[in-house]
Amino acid sequence: MKIKDILKEEPDGGRLVNKKIDPVTGTISHDVRYNNIYYLRKEVEELNDAFKDTIEDYPNDEQLYKLFTVYSKFKRAFKTHVNRKYGR
Repeated sequence: MKIKDILKEEPDGGRLVNKKIDPVTGTISHDVRYNNIYYLRKEVEELNDAFKDTIEDYPNDEQLYKLFTVYSKFKRAFKTHVNRKYGR
């Protein structure tokens, strides 16, 4: 697998850090660091899924449903901003 293939696995790509050269074989290796916005976007999605599951467990909790509505609006605004500013 080539480095460009690894960088394409995640939607936001990444950057290469910590270039290491093996003194014996001359092999070059890198660590890949992805953008923090990618991880934040992923956590927002995971929290949304957890919220949905919780609402299914407690369907009569009106306050929980109201909070989910607020969070859904936040998630939509967040995704719109990130997609427009940083791309998908």
